[in-house]
Order: sequence, then structure tokens, then C-alpha cells
Amino acid sequence: MPAKPGLLSAAAALGLLCVVVVATAWQSDDAYITFRTAENLWTGWGLRWNPIERVQSFTSPLWLLVATACRALFGELYFSTLVVGALITLVAATLLLHEGKDSWRAVAIVLLLSTSAAVVDYATSGLENPLLYLLLVLVVLEARRASEPGFPLRVALLTSALTLTRPDAVLFVLPILLWTMVAQRRNPRTWQTLVLGLSPLGLWLLFSLFYFGSPVPNTALAKLNVDIPGSALALQGLHYLMDGVRHDPVTIALIVAGVALASWRGDRSQRLLAAGVALYLIYVVRIGGDFMSGRFLAGPAVACAALLVCLPRAELAPPTPYVLVSVVFGLLLYGALWPHSPWLTRLDYGRGFEADQIVRGHGIADERAYYYPTTGLLPVLTARKQIRARELPLPPYRGAQVGLRFRDEADSVATMNEVGFFGYFAGPEKTIIDVWALSDPLLARLQFRPDGPWRIGHYPRRIPEGYVETRRAGASAFRDGDIARLYAAIEIVTQGPLLAEGRLSEIWRLNTGYYRSIQRDRGYR
Repeated sequence: MPAKPGLLSAAAALGLLCVVVVATAWQSDDAYITFRTAENLWTGWGLRWNPIERVQSFTSPLWLLVATACRALFGELYFSTLVVGALITLVAATLLLHEGKDSWRAVAIVLLLSTSAAVVDYATSGLENPLLYLLLVLVVLEARRASEPGFPLRVALLTSALTLTRPDAVLFVLPILLWTMVAQRRNPRTWQTLVLGLSPLGLWLLFSLFYFGSPVPNTALAKLNVDIPGSALALQGLHYLMDGVRHDPVTIALIVAGVALASWRGDRSQRLLAAGVALYLIYVVRIGGDFMSGRFLAGPAVACAALLVCLPRAELAPPTPYVLVSVVFGLLLYGALWPHSPWLTRLDYGRGFEADQIVRGHGIADERAYYYPTTGLLPVLTARKQIRARELPLPPYRGAQVGLRFRDEADSVATMNEVGFFGYFAGPEKTIIDVWALSDPLLARLQFRPDGPWRIGHYPRRIPEGYVETRRAGASAFRDGDIARLYAAIEIVTQGPLLAEGRLSEIWRLNTGYYRSIQRDRGYR
């Protein structure tokens, strides 16, 4: 058997990945938080979640642009973003196969990716993961050309793109970016190119600070403004990694192998990227991981897959035919038999699951199992006639149906703890108060203090007395004077004219801790 499988095997591996991604395609509620803003942007309401205020309820500016383009070109966001997410993932895999010159290693790694529940699950979830996959592959491929002219500019541009895809993704490239800065510290021209490459990120941060009143997304304020001991969060983060070990061992093995082999056998740039992956994983543990099983492991897995493809061939001898047959057979066997393998997804995946099969130990959930029965591509296509006959939304998830009904109600304000589908289908003229605070500028700034068991990523705030009435009437009805003062500052920043008197000073106060005592002492449990 040849050491180089050739185009046919590469095409087969890519085709298998395509089939698996399409078969498992689904969308999450969190995706529609971004989609509501994309809809509002395209229809003329601006970069807004609620029509009356400027709040960055989306984490990824670049993915928001992709979603807005889908809305503009295709007139809808369900099918178009599913297709675009799958295509971007396949482009990333194609780059790996091309860079590996269709070698046995590249084909085996693409096969591995098709068995990774984390990578496959979030290729089509409606979140920004596919864009993250592509950019991470490009970073690893670019690192092979670190000695070539123009590398500082390219790595800086990729750093901007990664950070604008996910702010925490900057950790992947931070070591190699810092090394470039140190190595070129006496070259003014290199520093100029670095500044040029980082300028898109800098411009966005300045725009975000001026337009939204915060340089970081409102989602970050909501999830990081918590009064939970760091040790408890770190322990939850370790549970998140162990959830991956138990339910998605291929992903964990891919990450471990990529970091270890790149650190041992890779060149300096690859070792720096391996350090970036390790730094990102430390961060994931530090913040407690996530409630979506595998979501924060998918990016590291793709980065490590790219590192393994790009390791110098001289360092890893080609396998014997016996080893090659064993590896391929093992992968096929794992994909076909492992209970959590994405290869085994059926039309009824998630339907009839017990609660503890979806939300597993420590509050970490199989999100695809929860949403797939009503937002999965194949179930939706299968039930398309019934959906049309009953005049249900696409997808027919219950939150979308409730939101569609609320669109026709007289009330203009709703308080919800699952706002994505509901908010998108309720329409832009409704004001949605998000209990999780992801899209609410006041609640996100009130520190979350658990007084009992808590679930990672779900930090509900008690609604301050008078807040709903304030939203309905457009005039303060708060019972708490300090909360009223904080909201008045937020109102100036998010609802007032951009150049209103006092707005810039309130932006300064909100971002420098002026209201910290109110935010901490009035934290609602």
C-alpha cells in the first residue's frame, strides 16, 4: 500500500466529513442572538438587539457580517448560515489536505475531524466556530512561512481577524505575535506593518467603545461579572475537560497529540502556536469552561490538527502498510461504534433523551441533542410540508413559535431566559429583557452572586423592581435610587445621541469602575 494515498483517498475523507457535517447540521438558540442583530442591521434598525438601544449582544463582529451578508443575499438566515458554516468548515479541511499534499497524515487527520463531536457539532450550530476553524488553519499554515518577507503583516492581520471572530481567540496567536514583536523590536518598518495589521482590531475597539459604550461585548460583561471564587471556576473548568474525555475522547487526544508533537518536533513557530493552544486551554479552565459540551475544545482541536499536518515530514516517518491499515481501520471502527460519534446521528437524535442525557454532570449539555429534533437540517427538511401547512417558523423550535405569537401581541416588553429564537421571531419592534443578561446592558453590569447551586454560563439576574415598567413607559420607575442612577448613565450611553452632552464622560465612568459599588452591592441573585 503506498505511503501517499493520493487524490482519491483525500476526496473520500473530505466527502465523508461533508456527509457527517450535513447529517448533523443544527442551530442553537445563542446563534439567533447574533441573527436578530444581523436582521436589524439589514432592515435598517442598526447594530441593535432592542430597537431603542445600542448594545453589542453579539460576540463575533466578523460572524455578524457573514450572517448579515446571508440575510442580504438569500433573504433568510436558517438555511443560508447552515450552508455557509458547512462550506467554511470544508474549506478549512481542504486547506489541510492541500498543505499535506494528500499525504496519509492529512487524510487520517481529516478522518479524525469527522469523528470529533466538538468539531462537527459546531460546524453548523449558527455560532462563529466555522470561521474560527478557517482562521486557525490559516494561522498554522502561515507559521510555516515565518521567515519570509511580509510575515509580520500577515500574522497581525490574522490576529485581528481571530480576535474579531472571538475575543479570547487572540490567545492562540499571542505567543507568536509577541515573539515577532520581540525579534523585530529594532526594526521600525516591521513595527509599522504590525500596527497596520492590527489596525482593524484597534478601529473596531474604538468604534465599539464610542458606539456601544464598551470595548468588550455585552456577553462578556454578563459572563465575567460574577462573584464566584476562582477555585470553583477552575474546578468547573477541569470538569469541562473531563466531560470531553468521557464523551469525545478523539477531540482530547487530537489536542494532546498536537500540542505534544508540535512542542517536541515542530519548529519555533509551531512550538509558539502549541503554547498558544495551551494558553487558551488554561483560560478555558480558568473561566470554568462552558455549558455547551465541546464548544471551547473545537477550536483547539482544529488548530492541533493543522499543526500535525504541518509538522516536518522528515521528523515523522511514513507508516508501514500494516500501521496504515490499522490506523484507518481503527478510525472507521471508532466512527461506526462509539456511542457519541457524529457518524451515528439519526433523524431522531435527541428525541426521547432523558434530561440527564442532555444536561450531563456539572451542568454541561449536549446542545445538539437538545435542539436537533426541531432545528436539525434533516428533520426540518423531512417535516417541511407539515411545517408549511401549520404555518410554523423555520426552524419550528418552540421558542421561535412563542416569539412569532408575541410579535402580534400588544405588549411591547417581554422578560425571557431563552431569548435567541424568541427575540428573532418576535421582531425588532419588541423590547426583550434577557434574564441571562447577554443582551441587557443593565443586568450585565449587575454582579451575579450565587446563593446556592449555579450552572456555568447561566448567570440569571433578578429583575430590579420597576425595570420592566421603566422599559414600557420610557421613564424611570425604579424603587432603588442607586439602580436608577446606574440605569440613567447606561441610558445616556446606549440610547442618547452619540454626541450628547455628558455621554463621553459616562462612557468613561462605566468603564473605569465609577459605579462599581452599585454594581457589586446591588448584585441581584
